[in-house]
Amino acid sequence: STHKENMKNQNNSTSKQEAFCKINLPMWQIQLYGANFFAVLTMIFGGLYVAIWGAKAVGNGFSVFLEHQAYALLVPAVFVAGIALHELIHGLAFAVFNKHGHKTIRYGFSATRMIAYAHCTEPLRVRYLYVVLLAPMLVLGLLPVLVAMIIGNGPLLFFGIFFTAASVGDLLYVKRLSLLPLDAWVEDDPNEIGFWLHESTDGRRTFHPALSDQPPASGASRKLLVFVSIAVFLLVLVCGYQFGAMLARQ
Repeated sequence: STHKENMKNQNNSTSKQEAFCKINLPMWQIQLYGANFFAVLTMIFGGLYVAIWGAKAVGNGFSVFLEHQAYALLVPAVFVAGIALHELIHGLAFAVFNKHGHKTIRYGFSATRMIAYAHCTEPLRVRYLYVVLLAPMLVLGLLPVLVAMIIGNGPLLFFGIFFTAASVGDLLYVKRLSLLPLDAWVEDDPNEIGFWLHESTDGRRTFHPALSDQPPASGASRKLLVFVSIAVFLLVLVCGYQFGAMLARQ
């Protein structure tokens, strides 16, 4: 009987390994995608903002930081609070869609990955996890951008762009989940950037062929990613310089 129990434990361990699907990207690569996303969003939303309000309007709202330098100290606090609020929104959305509400939500900070997180210990259907993942981007990112476009507020625009770009990890998660049917059950993993696929809510985990890990990026792919990132950074730098020169002439 002991032998049978050992075999059963080995089988459970194997199925557990097969069932787990992680976002097969290292943190530095996700952060690089985020930086590129931020640069592209700055050009798109910044260009649209200038088209609506004019070049001088970019400074609207920033003058208070120049006139009262003590206010500049609030900027880091605002962004730290925004990061905490990002995870709180994840947690609240998790609580809405699981059976036991906020009791199953865990918040924390990973020192090894340098990221804050909200984790739900219960599995959710993919359709609900989409809402959980995209809610912070909508509330803290796209909504502030929209309001900034309407009222002409530069700092609010920057805040919205930053927190839209900060959701790049959530978007990569959504991309991987799109391989699954909407009614599939998945469980967020608390230790890695990935999830478990469940057969049902009773804890049984299963394997889905579409979720097999992608092969690691080749050396050429990594070099191409770094090259594109540098090119995007230089493009934004040049555009920013030209934009600053245009403001100086006005």
